[in-house]
Amino acid sequence: MISKLFKSILIIFILISNMHIFPNVGKIDKKKIAVELIKSIETRNPKSAEYVDTKKYIDHNQKVKFSIKGFNKVRSKGPKIKIKVNTVRAFEDGNFVFTHTVYYFSTPKIGIDIFRFENGKVVEHWGGLTQKNDFTVKDAELKVAGSTQISDLKSSKENKKTIKKFIDTVLIKRKYNQSHLYFNNKKFLDHESLFGKNFSSENMLKKNQIKVDDIKNNYSENIQILGEGNYVLAISEGTFACEVITYYDLFKLENNKIVEHWDVITPNS
Repeated sequence: MISKLFKSILIIFILISNMHIFPNVGKIDKKKIAVELIKSIETRNPKSAEYVDTKKYIDHNQKVKFSIKGFNKVRSKGPKIKIKVNTVRAFEDGNFVFTHTVYYFSTPKIGIDIFRFENGKVVEHWGGLTQKNDFTVKDAELKVAGSTQISDLKSSKENKKTIKKFIDTVLIKRKYNQSHLYFNNKKFLDHESLFGKNFSSENMLKKNQIKVDDIKNNYSENIQILGEGNYVLAISEGTFACEVITYYDLFKLENNKIVEHWDVITPNS
């Protein structure tokens, strides 16, 4: 009896020790699931749909739908349509994963996709694609070029606060004279997208000299901030040329200053 009890205690001890040594054992890799879901547009692998909770799933994207119906629709196109995808960046923030991807359609598109998970399955998806129709492959790849390594995980919360304040103060309230507080201008690199906006503090100061009515791209509301380590994604709504649009702005920070920026700007569906 004592021997059996000792063995049971020993087994429990070993299991607990292994959990300490290998903390990720049994952990669901949400990033991997998100990337595989996106890749399934290329591979047309129907098993990828198993990552989606069909009873709860809601897709807010009218262009790319990661559902069983969506997969069937893509597969039904047959071999005539050849689609390739390359997810360059993937980040995790709690139950959310957001990705930065080049979709090689007939005209390359850059996409930001956001997935929400429950119990290891995708239950919600948002996303936007660039609208420019004359992107070459080289153009698209330049727009997603740059750093990819995630670091500084302890600063995730602080970096998110910084970007939230930047969006609210500089872009929404248009206090462009405060933009220098958020940038490292010596290192800053902008992989500007569709409308060629540049977020450097010098350009913000130039905007400060322009009448508000003359500024074509306006931010009106920040919807969500997501981040992992030194990368933060801001989803905002605004207008461009009188059209309601969604801004997906991805920032890289160093020492709580913006050093790199990518974006996807798309009509609000």
